[in-house]
Amino acid sequence: MKIGDMIKLKQTGEVGLIVEKIRKCVPDGNPNGDFNIEEYFRVAINDKFVVIPRAGFFRRAEVVR
Repeated sequence: MKIGDMIKLKQTGEVGLIVEKIRKCVPDGNPNGDFNIEEYFRVAINDKFVVIPRAGFFRRAEVVR
């Protein structure tokens, strides 16, 4: 998946366009200073935006070819 791909949400059947990829560094909660990188996709559907996490993306959406 990359910016510009069309996707279809499995739950509602709506089609949207991936417009942004968001990466966040989140601390894991241990005092040793480690962190995790979480990735999200921002999808434009009609006149709204939906944020879908990369973990479990294919349970919520599919890429339209």
